[in-house]
Amino acid sequence: MAWASLTWRAVAMRVRVSPEGIRSHGLWRTRFVPWDDLVVVQSFPGPGLLECPMAILFDGSLVELTGVYGLRSEDESRVDRIAERLNALCDQA
Repeated sequence: MAWASLTWRAVAMRVRVSPEGIRSHGLWRTRFVPWDDLVVVQSFPGPGLLECPMAILFDGSLVELTGVYGLRSEDESRVDRIAERLNALCDQA
């Protein structure tokens, strides 16, 4: 049962990048962040040992990018690398 749950989560949750912005698909909702509204993407601690990227917008609000989660580690994590790549794409847009 746990394996099926983790497999479903991996299939259902993802982040897609388009010329218009970032669309994150989670289990329960989809969020869209346009490049024009995005200031920076940072990694924030989530529940337990998880971390997730959060988009910081010009109006000061935070949007959790629900399609990416990773485990916290002392050195650079997968979520940090994703946040760095999204920030590079934001600078290009």
